[in-house]
Amino acid sequence: MNSSRDIRDILQQLGPTNIELFDMEVVSVNENERTASCSNGVNEVVCRLMASVDDGMLYIPEVGSTVVVMLSKTVDPVILMYSGIDKIVMRGGQFEGLVKVIELTEKLNNLENKVNTLINTFNNHTHILTLTMRTGTAAPTVTPVSGTLTPTQQSEIENENITHG
Repeated sequence: MNSSRDIRDILQQLGPTNIELFDMEVVSVNENERTASCSNGVNEVVCRLMASVDDGMLYIPEVGSTVVVMLSKTVDPVILMYSGIDKIVMRGGQFEGLVKVIELTEKLNNLENKVNTLINTFNNHTHILTLTMRTGTAAPTVTPVSGTLTPTQQSEIENENITHG
């Protein structure tokens, strides 16, 4: 027997669960109240998007997308699965959007390359002196800048366990 079937058998032995699952369409979303109105074409029900209104993980479904709604006599309706997500808010969203790692790496590399070019130009620069009778060059920069920046690797700034797109 597989584990899903085992769990189902145990639940049936415990008695009626009073839980029903329905495929429904998202009609509207109220992000402030953390709810979505969903319809199966006959009935419309307001579903919770979070266990409570707090700073956990909030999935905002796309209007018109399909969701799986759980109805129970003991718990308010809740959305369990989503076919389309408009937005995800983690822990209140105060840090705003996630970083686009590829674009950030490119921008950092461009900046690092520009700084390295400026360091090299500064360290190799000499002034040309023009005196009334003679033209010559002065000594190079007295206090050269030491070191260069190493280009950032995407793996240095990326958490591979969380992806987005």
